[in-house]
Amino acid sequence: MKNRFRIALILFLGASPIAAVADDAAEIERILLGIATAADEGNWTLLEQKFADNVILNQLSLFDETGDRVTEADVIGGWADLLPRFDKTEHRITDVEIAAISRITARASSRFHAIYHRKGKVWEQTGRLDYLLKREGDAWVVTALDTTPEWQSGPLAELLAD
Repeated sequence: MKNRFRIALILFLGASPIAAVADDAAEIERILLGIATAADEGNWTLLEQKFADNVILNQLSLFDETGDRVTEADVIGGWADLLPRFDKTEHRITDVEIAAISRITARASSRFHAIYHRKGKVWEQTGRLDYLLKREGDAWVVTALDTTPEWQSGPLAELLAD
């Protein structure tokens, strides 16, 4: 009887970290997909919950090819200013990969396809997103977001020009 208990305990303890990592990976993927959904819906309150108070955002500028590095940015405020200018936005996130998870930090990446509609015109951009996350209490939040565009249909400024 003692041996069965020990075996069951060893199996339980051995499986728990794996289950925890799988649960964390699933939660992180939901957060990353939820960022796109919340941005497209203009749900800035929900979006704020997915980011840490201070975020390092490395995002090439949407308006010039030289790019712009913003540290500890008000990510939500910038998006809340930009995205409502369009009739519709679609941020498609695919190929989410969780590269590393510890008890307090995680690293992930994904592919993105952004599609912005305005006055019958469409602008598109594709590329890669790299994320750093940390655990705050029981939740994961994004602390860094690195955007690497690989293709776009043209300058976004043209879509905003009247």
